[in-house]
Amino acid sequence: MDCSPEPILDYLNRAQVRCTYAAAAEVMGVPKRSIGRYLGDPRPYASWVVAKQTGEPTGYSDKDKHPQLHSWKHVITTGEELRRCMKREVTEFPE
Repeated sequence: MDCSPEPILDYLNRAQVRCTYAAAAEVMGVPKRSIGRYLGDPRPYASWVVAKQTGEPTGYSDKDKHPQLHSWKHVITTGEELRRCMKREVTEFPE
């Protein structure tokens, strides 16, 4: 996959599921520490990419988070899982 986060963000918004910065960075092929640069300014559309430790997007105010951010307890934590879910368009996750 290229360095564009849009396919990942489009999928996460459709499925309304979170993924970690590490998972998104792995799929995009970029270093985890630079993922914020690709995601851009805090906004609901990009708030699905979160820190593994907290399950929250780093540096986001409540108004910048998607209202359905916690619709699933599940958080995708690996690039492999994210690729698999995107390929199969998985939209249901275990509680």
